[in-house]
Amino acid sequence: MSNFIKLILSINLINLIKITICDDGIGIGIGDSIDKHDCLVSAGYSWCHDSNMCIRAWETPCKDNYVDCIDCLQRQQIGENIACPPECDMIQIDPLIYPPYPIDSVDPLPPSPPPRPPHPVDPLPIVCPNVMCMMYCENGNQIDENGCQLCECVENIEIPQPICDNTYVCPKVTQLYTDKTDYTTYRLSLLIKPNMNIKNIYAIYGDNQGNQMYIPGAYQINNVFGENIGGISENLININPDSKYDSWLTIGIINGDTNNLISTIGIDFTKWTDINGISVDNGAVFLIDPANNVMTNECIIGQLTIKNSVDTEMLINVQGKYFSDKPQYWEENKIIFRLNHLGAIIMNTVPANCNLWNDGCNTCVVDNGIINTCTRLMCFRETNPYCMRYLSDISGH
Repeated sequence: MSNFIKLILSINLINLIKITICDDGIGIGIGDSIDKHDCLVSAGYSWCHDSNMCIRAWETPCKDNYVDCIDCLQRQQIGENIACPPECDMIQIDPLIYPPYPIDSVDPLPPSPPPRPPHPVDPLPIVCPNVMCMMYCENGNQIDENGCQLCECVENIEIPQPICDNTYVCPKVTQLYTDKTDYTTYRLSLLIKPNMNIKNIYAIYGDNQGNQMYIPGAYQINNVFGENIGGISENLININPDSKYDSWLTIGIINGDTNNLISTIGIDFTKWTDINGISVDNGAVFLIDPANNVMTNECIIGQLTIKNSVDTEMLINVQGKYFSDKPQYWEENKIIFRLNHLGAIIMNTVPANCNLWNDGCNTCVVDNGIINTCTRLMCFRETNPYCMRYLSDISGH
């Protein structure tokens, strides 16, 4: 055998018995074993996931100290901050066989920090959509819950009345939607004040003792399709739609007095036209049975359709009964209903006590007489501006 071959065999033999030096200076001899993390198991080293290094458990602390996967997973169940190796992920622990360790058998976890208070978020501003309504609304458009204008007309608008200091009842005037170009229809009612023990209203009247009643001139349809008391029935309106604008007086009944519960005396309705009013100093509209008509909080007493060019008033006196077995009655005199067509009220400036303003087209929110925000509708026809809602309406006065 040549010297060169002998030299090669000698080198191979030395490599077989050579000791390999690890990074930490510990040698790995023939037969020594290392794990998949290159930790020298035969020298007492094991892999610590927490510190990401090979350690001797009796020399270097490691939060990963556990016996096996079951032990590691049980420690995780009780909240211990321990990292289990990936091979433990596929193991399911049956709590009946391997119950979790008692809480006091491990070091307590540090207390959780208090939750951070939520950061206040400013609400997003409400932006009304730009909508073009292919319609004209005499009394303006309805408003949704966000203050945005809808493509729906306001049919009824309560007209502000003077501050009421009456004892029993206060006047209320509601402007109804109408398609009669030159007229406005008003619904007149009495609001009954609370806690007055009032059972009903049984008469509206005028007398010669200083309590005259005045009914202003109002639109009258012909005698076939119109009524003077008790309102208009749906049957008449279906035959002649203009009947719904007829003017009449009543006590609570508005759809036609088919049961003849109301009567009248001393009022010459033949003189009542849209130009001529009626003064009554010895007449009334009354319930035939004054014990009927138990009230709630409002009683309709008439409907008047009046020319837009006319601002006028209606003056009445009323009587009613108490909730009592005694033959007692109450009365309120000189009740005035102010009838002003809203579209005819021209105002150069917004009143200070106005809360909602119609500028002739759009609806605007008002603060101390200053217009803040308005809806943005394109109107094909504009009316005169007017106040749609006063602060007194919101407060209930």
